[in-house]
Amino acid sequence: MVSTPTEGNWPVTFPGNLRWSNATQIVKGMVAYGAAAMAEVDLIVQRLKARAGDADLDRAWMEEWSKEADRVAKIGDEADAAGNAITAGNQYMRAGNYYYSAERFIPPGADKMAMYRKALRAYHAAMERLHPEIERVEVPYEGTSLPAYFVRGAGSGRRPTVVLFDGHANAAGISQRGSAPGSSENCRDSRLRMRLRMTRPSSVTTSIRTRRSDGAAIR
Repeated sequence: MVSTPTEGNWPVTFPGNLRWSNATQIVKGMVAYGAAAMAEVDLIVQRLKARAGDADLDRAWMEEWSKEADRVAKIGDEADAAGNAITAGNQYMRAGNYYYSAERFIPPGADKMAMYRKALRAYHAAMERLHPEIERVEVPYEGTSLPAYFVRGAGSGRRPTVVLFDGHANAAGISQRGSAPGSSENCRDSRLRMRLRMTRPSSVTTSIRTRRSDGAAIR
């Protein structure tokens, strides 16, 4: 059995606050992919350390991460208006992750959904500019749909297709459009409930891909 992390065996950014330390490590792990910047994370950490005595720590966390997200997103908007799409996309990608981090400890409700929508807007803006080959799609499912991303294979003619169902926690949260029932987007907007067995949604997406190898049928 793996023991519970302690300050002796876990990177501790905030002594005595494992939640903040763990959540910060998650964001730091995105730096290698250009989805976060250590300088920006360090500034947020400094501000949070100054607020370690706040009565409402969850609010402090939300305010500092969203403050940095707003700043970075604004730079993205300005770069986009100037026609600098790649620069804008990079800003939006980091802003999306900071909004996602800000949303982490907000209780379920309108405020959480509002922050989530900010993250989604930033993520989508980043993908449109950095990865235009990735298409947002809706897979028909039980009277509604499963939100997903579609990446068309290189080349022409019939090509193999991989259908990936991500997890509910970080993977789905970061992608913001988990394609499994009760995963990420369709769970947040109450479209579908969490489901333990994935046989049904797996068969739906697989049969659609089988009918149309180019993926057109999922639109």
